[in-house]
Amino acid sequence: MTKPETEPDKETDDAYRDRIRARFTSIGDWHVNDIYKTIISEFTGIDYARIYIDPTQTPRGPASADALVLFDAGVPGESYLTDVNDHITNGGHHGHGDDLQVKPMTETQHDITAALHVAPGTSATRQTEISAQAENIIRCAFRENTDYDTIKTWPYSRFSMTRLGDELTSRISELTSVEFNTGDIVSGLTIPRLQTLTVTTTEDQY
Repeated sequence: MTKPETEPDKETDDAYRDRIRARFTSIGDWHVNDIYKTIISEFTGIDYARIYIDPTQTPRGPASADALVLFDAGVPGESYLTDVNDHITNGGHHGHGDDLQVKPMTETQHDITAALHVAPGTSATRQTEISAQAENIIRCAFRENTDYDTIKTWPYSRFSMTRLGDELTSRISELTSVEFNTGDIVSGLTIPRLQTLTVTTTEDQY
């Protein structure tokens, strides 16, 4: 089994810190959730911080839990998740009586409209380029690509559309303002995804 293409081989400082912290925890057998997250991370190559286990949920009765994995772009095939689950269930990597299943992160779907206002005199050709770039940045923020180092959606967090608008205006000099049809997106144990994205461009007249 190969690593997901969306997971880079180079480990970030934060990912390394989480992995080392989890390793010390798992050695002491202090927290069963950290042990499982370490097993999944080491087997799949997925960053430890992208694996979530809610200890308050028992989806299949006592001693059961779901490990939800956050992927950047799309969901891996069923065969990939089957391999991970087989490693835990049949490879001797679960506690006695435990029922742990690895699943993709639950998604919420959002219809986003972005109205771009550009400086007077911006050519039609440039407006088309701005619209395409802005769309790509927004899609990156919602984890559909990795083209930009921008804010991104996360579980258990508030995604600020205002900050996203600020990033757009800082990256695209002709933009004077960005208006979204929605305010902040607040997530529980879910990941916001784009259901639809509409980007329009209007030239300011003053």
